Amino acid sequence: MKVLMIFLSIFLLSCATAPKGGGETVQLFKQAEDYYQKGLLSEAEASYLKLSKLSPNVSEVWMKLGNIYVRTGYLDASVRMYEKCIDIDQKETRCWNNLALARIKQAMKVLETGTSQVDIKDDQYEQLNMLYEKLAKVISVKES
Repeated sequence: MKVLMIFLSIFLLSCATAPKGGGETVQLFKQAEDYYQKGLLSEAEASYLKLSKLSPNVSEVWMKLGNIYVRTGYLDASVRMYEKCIDIDQKETRCWNNLALARIKQAMKVLETGTSQVDIKDDQYEQLNMLYEKLAKVISVKES
């Protein structure tokens, strides 16, 4: 609910001069937020993508898209969304935090792939595995 109020405040301030469509956009945001809260991520994604075209300068929209892409495993897309969010609002700490976590998850995938390709007897194998475990601990602390 707090997020909805923040978005509505930002949206109304940024779109105060818009000639039409404001009410429809607010309804679309409410619908997107409802889908998001219920875990209906493909429906939320579709709604937020529409919002990104209608209100491209609202950082909350890009952050939610980033969150959806992290949850669905599209880490590269999530990074792009968080970077767009930061381009709009460099003081949005949630986007900085989420971008860092997405990048850590990308690093973990690299390490996972590396450990599956490198011979277990290789001197560097254990280093890859230890770094993976350290990053996993960071993620578990940050996400809880």
